[in-house]
Amino acid sequence: MSPLSIRHLPPLPLPLLLSFVLCAAGGAHDAARRSHRPAGFLLHRRRRRSPAFVLPGGGAIIRRRSSAAAGAAGGEDDGARPGDGGSSSSPYVGPILPPESELVAGVSLGELSLDLALAPSTVSPAGLGLYARLSDPDGVSSVTVPALALLGGYSREGTFESSDVGDKTVGFALRDADTGVFYERGLVSVGDAVRSAAETEGDGMCGLIGHELRLIEGGEEGEDEDGAPTTAIEVEPVDDGFPRYFVPELVNRGTAATDEDYTVQNFGQFCNDLAWNYDDPPSEAEEYAVRSDEMNVVQLVWRMEYDPEGRCLRPSWPVSVFGRDVTFDNAEFMEIGTRYGWAYWQATVDLDKI
Repeated sequence: MSPLSIRHLPPLPLPLLLSFVLCAAGGAHDAARRSHRPAGFLLHRRRRRSPAFVLPGGGAIIRRRSSAAAGAAGGEDDGARPGDGGSSSSPYVGPILPPESELVAGVSLGELSLDLALAPSTVSPAGLGLYARLSDPDGVSSVTVPALALLGGYSREGTFESSDVGDKTVGFALRDADTGVFYERGLVSVGDAVRSAAETEGDGMCGLIGHELRLIEGGEEGEDEDGAPTTAIEVEPVDDGFPRYFVPELVNRGTAATDEDYTVQNFGQFCNDLAWNYDDPPSEAEEYAVRSDEMNVVQLVWRMEYDPEGRCLRPSWPVSVFGRDVTFDNAEFMEIGTRYGWAYWQATVDLDKI
């Protein structure tokens, strides 16, 4: 295997530790008290709440070997930083990059003590895969990366199309108001992002492109600490003419990529679905879900921006984050994956049978 040329990057511009706390809607709500607005618009009628995501002051837990044991097998740890007590997360075990494989590109994430590399995938031999390993296995015994820690971009450049193109397309469809998005350089629920934009940008009004927003007022837990009525938001994807399929620039261009094209801003699109194996495919959706939860550790989060003309939030580009706490103790590159979904694979299987 060719030695990896690591480019040491400056700290990434987004927070590395982002702890998710669900934003509860607040119990059952009387349908008679629902307030419906025109598709895509929300009247901001409550004071700003605490964000649905909080940003603790820590980062990845990096367990360093003692100086006497550095480089020695089984050396004792010199403690974890920045948290105390380490982590009970089992070490990640993924497909190991074969020694004869050529590395295409690589970066070092200094704050996570991890190296990332692009190389031929173990599960999709015709394409590339994304791999991770400890940056300094002699000095570091393990690194535990928290859920929703930023891994890198999916593709900084791309276009929104009316239909999917290739297998790297990402559809913009948010399942509910608690779905996490990056807005104003922070990770918040999309419901809180809409509220914030309505308060600071939209003069009390803000919509969500490609979705209908509905207000639910009051309810069993529908008052704030001052007794004022609160509102929850329902989010539902709708066809409002917005081309919701994001196609990465490397797919759009249609020409061969060069080494300079691969950066930390587009590494995420090379994550494959480790839960699917054509030689031994899962037989049903439940089996696929179990495999995916166990084997895939990366997920996508949308970056959002305010559109003053449409008075709504719209997506700019997706980024890749860790979907759960992950502990790495591997000195060899292991492939990491992301969930494509059971429906995607069923469509692929059906096409192969034609």
